Amino acid sequence: MYRPARTAAWSAGLLVLLVAVTLTSAALGPVRIDLVTVAMAM
Repeated sequence: MYRPARTAAWSAGLLVLLVAVTLTSAALGPVRIDLVTVAMAM
């Protein structure tokens, strides 16, 4: 069974993670974030 609340929480969590990565990369300057680093962060 699918729970809308759980799906919404998961989507919100991914959105927060994406924003955090964006802000971090912006703060550090032009730093290349490869997929391995992103995968490890999860």
